[in-house]
Formats: sequence, C-alpha cells, structure tokens
Amino acid sequence: MRTIYLLLVCLTFNSYFIQGQETVWIGGTGIKPMQIIASDKTELFSNDGYELSEIPVMNGVGMTHQQNVMGRLIRQATMGLNEEQINETIQTNPEDWMANQMNIPALNFLDFFYETVDETRQYRLQYSEEDEEEIEFDSRISSEEFRIAYWRNIMDHDDHLRQKILYALSQIFVVSDQVGAIQDHGEGLASFTEILNKNAFGNFKNLLRDVTLEPIMGMFLSHLNNSREIPHLNIHPDENYAREIMQLFTIGLYELEITGEPKRDAEGELIPTYDQSDIQNLAKVFTGLGPGKTGLYADEDMPPRFGLGRFLTDFTHPMAMYEEYHDKTEKIIVGDFIIPANQTGMEDIDMALNHLFNHPNVGPFFCKQLIQKLVSSNPSPEYIKDIATIFNNNGQGVRGDLKSVIKGILLHPEARSCSSLQSTNHGKLQEPFIRYLEVIKHIDLQPNENGSIFYNGQNVFFTTTQNFLRAPTVFNFYKPNYSPFGPLRKLDLLGPEFQIHNSTTSLDLLNGFNRMTKTDFGMSYSWEIDGIPGYYQNNYDDFLPYAQDPESLVNHVDKIFTGGQMTTRTRSIIKQVLLNLEDNDGQLLHTRVQKGIYLALISPDFAVLK
Repeated sequence: MRTIYLLLVCLTFNSYFIQGQETVWIGGTGIKPMQIIASDKTELFSNDGYELSEIPVMNGVGMTHQQNVMGRLIRQATMGLNEEQINETIQTNPEDWMANQMNIPALNFLDFFYETVDETRQYRLQYSEEDEEEIEFDSRISSEEFRIAYWRNIMDHDDHLRQKILYALSQIFVVSDQVGAIQDHGEGLASFTEILNKNAFGNFKNLLRDVTLEPIMGMFLSHLNNSREIPHLNIHPDENYAREIMQLFTIGLYELEITGEPKRDAEGELIPTYDQSDIQNLAKVFTGLGPGKTGLYADEDMPPRFGLGRFLTDFTHPMAMYEEYHDKTEKIIVGDFIIPANQTGMEDIDMALNHLFNHPNVGPFFCKQLIQKLVSSNPSPEYIKDIATIFNNNGQGVRGDLKSVIKGILLHPEARSCSSLQSTNHGKLQEPFIRYLEVIKHIDLQPNENGSIFYNGQNVFFTTTQNFLRAPTVFNFYKPNYSPFGPLRKLDLLGPEFQIHNSTTSLDLLNGFNRMTKTDFGMSYSWEIDGIPGYYQNNYDDFLPYAQDPESLVNHVDKIFTGGQMTTRTRSIIKQVLLNLEDNDGQLLHTRVQKGIYLALISPDFAVLK
C-alpha cells in the first residue's frame, strides 16, 4: 500500500513540472491523484491503403482485460469464432454470454441433415463431369455425407456453446463409423447427433434414456436385436451395452468420493462399483429391444419386428420393446438393487436407468470428464466436488440438470480466475481436432461460388487422426485417465489428449498448419465433387490491416488464436521473424500474415489451453 501511495504522489508531483503536454484522467472522473501525463502521441504507420485507428490506451478504452477474459472463455466453450463473433463476444461477460447461448433454440439436426444431403447431391449433379443420366445416387446415405452436414452446421450456425458440448458428449457416449456397418447409415449418425444436440442443455437422465434406445448405439454396442436366453439355440443376452453403460457412461469402475477421489476399503484397496454378476443381470434388462420402425428397403406394408436386418431398419426411430424376447426373470444389479420379475421390458429398463442415474458416482464421474473436455485435465478435488454437488441438486431440487452443470464448470474460479492461469497443474492440451477447427473458424474461410461449404473433414482426419463420431473404439480417441510418460506422470498428473500426441501425429498437425497457411487453402472440396479439384480459400481480410506493423499483427494474432495468453517468449520470436521478412514480391503484408499465423499455431501457447 505504501509503495502504491508513493507512486501516485510522484505522478501527481511530476505533473506540475511538465508544460504543454496533454493530460488524460483515468480512474472514475479524474479523481486525484490518478493523473497520467502523456508527453507525445506516436504517429501510426500506414501502408498500401491500410491505416490503423488511433486507440487510446491510457484512458482505458484500449485496455484488453475484458478481451482476454472472454478470449479464454471462447477457447473453453466454443469450437472457434471469427473476428466479428469474437468482437461481439468481448462486449459481454461470461454469465450473459452463456445465458444468450443457452437461449438459442436447438437445431433439428436430423432435418438439417436431410436438407444438406439433398443440396450436396444437387451440387454434384451441377458440377460433375459425368452426364446427369449416368449418376445414380445410392438410396443409402453414407457417413461421409453425414459429415458434410456436421461441418456445415459448425461453419454456419451460431449456437457455439451447444456445439462444443455436443462434441464433448460425443466423446463420452461414443458411437463410431470405424465399425464398417455404421458407414452405411449416415441417417443413424445424424439421429444420434440430434439426440446429443437436443439434450446438451437438458437432463442427464433423459440423455441416458435416449442414448440407450438409439438404434445406431444399439448396433454399435450390440443391444439391438438382443434376445433373452434361449439355451437350445445357444443364445445368451449380449453383455456389451450393460458393461459400457456402467463403465463409461455413468458410474465408472470404482466407487468415488464426491471429490472424484476413489474410496478405499479397510485394507486400502479400491472398491469396485460392479462385478460380473451385475453385468450379466443388467444385460438381461436390455433384452427384447428391436427395430421401432421399418427402414429403407422394407416393403411399405412390412411391419417392424424383432430380428430385422439393418437395411430393413429405420435408424432414425427409437428401438421398440418386443416382450417375447425380453428376459422376465428377477434381476439384481449394482448395490443389490432388485428389479422384480414379470415386469414389461420398458419397466425394467426405466428402473435400471433410474437406479444408475441416482448412483452417487455419477456426479463426480461424469462431471470430471466434462471439466476435462472444457477446462482442465487435472481439476482439483474441490472443483469436482462443486460441480458434482450442482449435478446432484441444481438448487431447485433437480438432479442431472446439464445447463446448471455447464454454467458451474465455466464460471468456476478454476476456469475464470487469474490464479489458475499461474498454476502448473491447470490447463489442458487442446486436442488436434479442436485446434484445426479453431483455425478454420478464426480465419473465416471463403465459401464456394454458391456461398456454401461442402466438406466432410476427411483431410482433417488424415492430419489429426480425428473426426466427429469416428473414434477408434468405444473408449474414444483417448482415455480420460491417461497420464503420459515424463514429468506429468512423475507428478501424478493426467494428460488425456497426450495419448494421441506422438512424433507422428504432432508433426502431421504442424505440417497441416504449414500447408494451410502457406497455400492459403484451409479446406479441400469434399469427395462428392468429382471433376472440380479445389479448395476453400483462407480469408485474411481481418488480419491484413495489422500487418503493416509486426507488433500490431502479433497482438491481433494473440487475440484471435491464443485468447490473449501468448507469452513474451512466443511474441518475441514471432515479431522478430516478421521484422526480418523482405518484400521481394510486393506481398510483404500477406506474407507477414501467413508467417505470423503459422508461428502462432505451432506454439505451445496455442496447443495448451490455460
């Protein structure tokens, strides 16, 4: 306090001895002694028609605190924004921004998917080298066509928070077209996306039930057409979904404290949440589920029935219960919970799901994963406890309210405070898929001549080994409890995304960023467009005005890509490179933008989210 007082006294005293200089007041309405003396005003450099506006800093207008606060939130809560969207965002605050985002009505993704497929096929007809009569579109819709709708949604719509939560949920409730049969059912992937999208701000219990009855999940985890035991036919209930709904979707392997820390028995051993008997009994619960509606290749008068093949099944309609194939015996599941004999199949399922939903593990188990996806790989026990407490009761007696959980995660001091930025335990490696998306969103790609982008993310998959709903296993692209060899493991810290960060994938991503910035092409055309090789061009219009001055460009790149968290070391390296560039072809400003963005993208400041 004494130091601050002396500084203020010096500022006030010196003002009496400086003549003819502009005086600017800050701190309320110029309350003494907060008086700042500006002795001169530097002329702004201009070149090639670009001119920087005069941004007064000392009167507070040019200060960037709010910009940095919201820049950090943008990286946590979105898949990336363009400059116009960033500028809109920094005019608000985290609470109001989230409220506005959560008030945006959920897109009916399934309808949007069908519209996009029709548009995509018409686009191919318009530009294909083949004669229109020679093109026959398969009546099935592939997973590649589904992804065009997904990427179009990402690029065109403003429900940024919902899209980020949708992606996070897709990595917990995993379905993947790495299973070959699923590649034939883009409509099933679209229906599953619709389920996650509409429940993103809903209730976890409803999400769990909808996921359970979704036919594409039934095919992926084999409880579609899952029959009760028929000994003489050697048929037994499939245990796959029963195991994964406990291990991955709800309660995990071991009993947890509300802090997310494992409970231990008297001998100090971990306490399993379930055993093989629980799996076998829960598998009986999920027997009898079959197609709820006939699909593409079924005759018009064919009714749905248990055992129909996938090409006769409508993958956009929830599975139905066929009592003849449902196990009617008593089932005892986790915690000796009894599901009585002779109930209907859906009564059994609802009882089982309700029991799992109310298990004390669900709050800390699920919430820790959501925190890891959005904010930090190593949330403190207090952070997990705070969010699990909200999951258990949103303050109005409601359990599983995801809207309150998401608000709690993103408004928590560990997500918002300056002190967490300084913690060596805080933050996360931003996975390659998200980093790639942030780049193409920030650059604001130029669409094609029709004003649309047809893109399936295939070259992103080759660059990052990731694409939406394309994880290699039900365990996602990486496990939430993964700890890489080295300093993190020695400190008993987690780094889930490091499981897919190795010498090959890391270099592939850097090379991908190099190609993108060096060639000015952020996306290639989709595979559907034969005869028109080409790319969607990067839009640097927002960056060029700053390129006349390397310091200004670095500041802008920091704002757009690293949320105001670029370190002094990184800033110095980029600035020096930009200063050393020569104008050999009259494209100095353009080259500076390319180099400045590329160097930011390969920096740890962009790779690591704090």
